[in-house]
Amino acid sequence: ISEYTSDNLSSNSLIIVCGDRNKVVNYNNIYESSLDYNTYSYKTTGFDGEGQITSAIQYVTMDANQLPVVYQITGHDEAAIGSAFSDVISKSNMTLSSVELLNEESVPKDAAAIIINAPQKDFNKNDAQKVIDYLQKGGKAIIVGMYSETEMPNFASILDTYGVSFTTGPIADNDAQHYYNMGGPLYLLPNVNSSSYTGSLSGGYVYLPISLGINYPQNSTTDDTESTEESKTTYTSLLDTSDDAVAKNNPNSMQDYGYEDGDDKGPFSVGLAVEDKVDDDHTSQLVVFASPYVFSDE
Repeated sequence: ISEYTSDNLSSNSLIIVCGDRNKVVNYNNIYESSLDYNTYSYKTTGFDGEGQITSAIQYVTMDANQLPVVYQITGHDEAAIGSAFSDVISKSNMTLSSVELLNEESVPKDAAAIIINAPQKDFNKNDAQKVIDYLQKGGKAIIVGMYSETEMPNFASILDTYGVSFTTGPIADNDAQHYYNMGGPLYLLPNVNSSSYTGSLSGGYVYLPISLGINYPQNSTTDDTESTEESKTTYTSLLDTSDDAVAKNNPNSMQDYGYEDGDDKGPFSVGLAVEDKVDDDHTSQLVVFASPYVFSDE
């Protein structure tokens, strides 16, 4: 075992080998488990042997230089990415690295995609432009916003390039079927629309606490897909609130979760995919969320 790893492996772990490349599949990762809140003990809930082994085979048969790198942009008090989402990236044989654009002339050329995860401080204008330049050449990004009383015009300019913006305040959904009843109307359980992005999640639950709404062109009422021929840009709402949702634009003085003066009426998109065709060979892709908890283990 020491030829391949210094880790202490559980019995029945696997080592996948091809030439001089190898990957260890720990037995503990083959079975999925979750916490049973009745007994406060973990129980087995799924089997991922095929997924783990297939991932390992893909890894050892790929050229090391072909492994995609995903860069998380840092330097603006971004939210941490949870281990569950990091594991998904790793299982997909992608490397998650961090980069501060202040120290770079541009987004690194080897970036397969970038993640901007709920910054709490604004970008400077040059760094925002670096992201825009990367996207306009066919780059791919996950961009997450969050409610904040701090204005961040440079961060907003990145999404504004594609006509996308966030509501001023967080969304309160007043339909009891669309929020977690232990939390209240700000703890959203939005509709999951069928798309290539949501896959098997369609019709299920995605928990999205303290989320802003997402505005986008041609469609303030969140039909699933809208496209403008001139810009060759397609918008696909992945997650929608109910019609009873309200953007609480003055949350510090709100009296209740219903509509008040200064609020915006729903429904709203709270998860959006944007695809912008650059040329015959390149398409920019963005997936936008507005809750800092979307990739949190919490």
